Amino acid sequence: MDTNFDSLANKFSHNIYHTTKGRLRLDILQREFSQYLLPRFEQESLRLLDAGGGQGQMACWLAQKGHQVDFCDVSEQMLTMAKALASEHQVAEQFEFHQLKAQQIGATLGRKYSLICFHAVLEWLAEPREGLLTLLESLEQGGVMSLMFYNYYGLEMHHAVNGNYQYMLKGMPKKHHNTIIPQGRFKPEEVEQWLVEAGYKVERRIGLRVLHDYVKDKNLQEKCYDRLLELEWQRCAHPVYRDLGRYSHFTVSR
Repeated sequence: MDTNFDSLANKFSHNIYHTTKGRLRLDILQREFSQYLLPRFEQESLRLLDAGGGQGQMACWLAQKGHQVDFCDVSEQMLTMAKALASEHQVAEQFEFHQLKAQQIGATLGRKYSLICFHAVLEWLAEPREGLLTLLESLEQGGVMSLMFYNYYGLEMHHAVNGNYQYMLKGMPKKHHNTIIPQGRFKPEEVEQWLVEAGYKVERRIGLRVLHDYVKDKNLQEKCYDRLLELEWQRCAHPVYRDLGRYSHFTVSR
């Protein structure tokens, strides 16, 4: 069964977006959009889809740049938070909100999009491959999907540097479901194979939190945040670093 964040929304907000790991994830994504994704479009205002958009931070940033957003999430609590954030940023009129699973969006809304955001959702789906490919049917010819997912190798390295060798030897089995730790984890080459076999192309790959999570002195994550962000950005596309990021990001086209 797909995970619904109604019971975890507040915990997720506190543990992710009130920490440097959530802040850095947003900062790197926004740079990636500013430098690589948005410049490819000639029109100043896009109608885009944020599927499983959570609390709406990325969608509000895009709306502030003049874009129209179809915002979907299965969680009523997440939608409430996203609506409040859109109102706070005075961009609510640029949103359409829908309580939908990602797999239901195409059949329900019946629209095609030049840009689809699908960030940190894949790892919460019961059938991730099918969910991803179903959502991609809503991508128009020449459009792109911004796809971010929990990276198997980043999780493995996390356990390695923390000495959790027995857990690694067991194959890192999934733990209980009442947690904000993702239940799915994917090797980037595995996801890319799904896409290529279905007729899509991965144009660009980066990693997120390629350095941040390996800092021994956690106080430095906050104290030296700006310098750490610059180092992350400089290395996020380098193959040695990107594949050890806690998350992988693909620019997907058809």
